[in-house]
Amino acid sequence: MKLLAISPGTPEHTWVPKLRQLLPLGNQLAFVFRDTSLSASSYFQKAQQLAALCRSAHVAFFVHRRLDMALALGAHLHLPSYGFRPSQVRPHLPADLLLSVSVHDEKEAHKALGADFALVCPVFSPGSKPRTPLGPSGFFRLAQCLPCPAWALGGVAPSRLRQLPGLAGAAVSSALWLASHPLQVAQALLYEINTSPHSKTDTV
Repeated sequence: MKLLAISPGTPEHTWVPKLRQLLPLGNQLAFVFRDTSLSASSYFQKAQQLAALCRSAHVAFFVHRRLDMALALGAHLHLPSYGFRPSQVRPHLPADLLLSVSVHDEKEAHKALGADFALVCPVFSPGSKPRTPLGPSGFFRLAQCLPCPAWALGGVAPSRLRQLPGLAGAAVSSALWLASHPLQVAQALLYEINTSPHSKTDTV
């Protein structure tokens, strides 16, 4: 697993068909279902459906933020930078389930203990959120502070990944869901990660 796709929210009919196009990537891909606009019951119902879809293709499925739902679904868990720290959550999550966390600065990087990997963001100008990008130098600076592998998030594109040799993985949202052929984009991203000089081994 070296590529993490993050859902763009609603409406689902615009991106679920594209998620299905990505499923042939199998265990090279993971998927985070993130939608803070839904009620807990609606989110859980949709998460059940998406988890089953991903598992049928051997794609790792991550719940966003909710430990209780991760446990109920036997899903991996992604934590936002706010809220619980990975070290607080890890003791409650089975060892076979992965835990990831978002990191934007050095303070958050030092709090990532317990995570299996961290999404360092935004490395480049993101297509979804207006944040000042870290740039390659900022990414490497935070990667040095982390107790776990660093994955790039924010404005990720195949050509930009060439600026990050030794990258453990990448997380993407807009680049996939806005693409006419998301599978081709994902394959190009994976190629750059896998052929990067001194590319790190998988986290799973």
